[in-house]
Amino acid sequence: DIDLADVCGKDLNDDAGIDWTPIGYVDYDNDIYIEFEGTFDGDGHTISGLYINGVSKGKNFQALFGYIGPNATVKNFTLKGEVSGYQYISGIAAGNEGTISGCTNQCIVLANSATEEGEEAGHAGGITGENYGTIIDCHNEARITATGDYNNPIGGITGYNDDEGTIINCTNSATILSEGDSSSNDGYAGGISGENGGTITGCTNTGNVTGIGYVGGITAETKGDIISGCINTGDITGKYTVGGITGSYMYGSLIACYNTGNVATTG
Repeated sequence: DIDLADVCGKDLNDDAGIDWTPIGYVDYDNDIYIEFEGTFDGDGHTISGLYINGVSKGKNFQALFGYIGPNATVKNFTLKGEVSGYQYISGIAAGNEGTISGCTNQCIVLANSATEEGEEAGHAGGITGENYGTIIDCHNEARITATGDYNNPIGGITGYNDDEGTIINCTNSATILSEGDSSSNDGYAGGISGENGGTITGCTNTGNVTGIGYVGGITAETKGDIISGCINTGDITGKYTVGGITGSYMYGSLIACYNTGNVATTG
């Protein structure tokens, strides 16, 4: 097991706090990607004490791994701690193009745009903020929250699942809460994925999901490939477009899915 208490934490540096530096780096504005391209095998151990206070500094791409490249594998560990920022925020990885498997996130995740005027909070999830790769047998057990004037999608496993992204046999049991601008169709939240353009198979959400715009037990909005064999039992609440499996369904295939959770609108 690895304890990061001496490396990062809010009580270090005379209580000014020291943030973890993510493994892998992204500078969206200048199109710079320095990706982790190795194999990290946690062998069933726990990494505890992860700490990033990115909200006060207006940081994005904050997580244990800043970005996982297409040739990388990250697997087999549990993560505990707390991470915040304004976009692309997660416990395990802010962005993923590789393979993440057998990981459990118990790290609280907060996306907040309050310190970045005009910025959008979101693309936040327990396993990754955005997914272009493969996520298999992973679990989120910690609260995922987005707050601010305008919010991008958030989800228990990933905020955004691209059309190249695949999520298989994953679960979320935690609360997913998006607090956007209540006067607009805003605040996308999904139990597994906030927005889906790819494939989600054999996933289960048991956590309560609350948002304002698109809200769903598996995904807030789907405009992609296939959602199959998925189950929602959590309570789903939103103001505008709300569903047990998906809040908004544009195209693709829904196969062998069911919902038993309460579904309610507040608007």
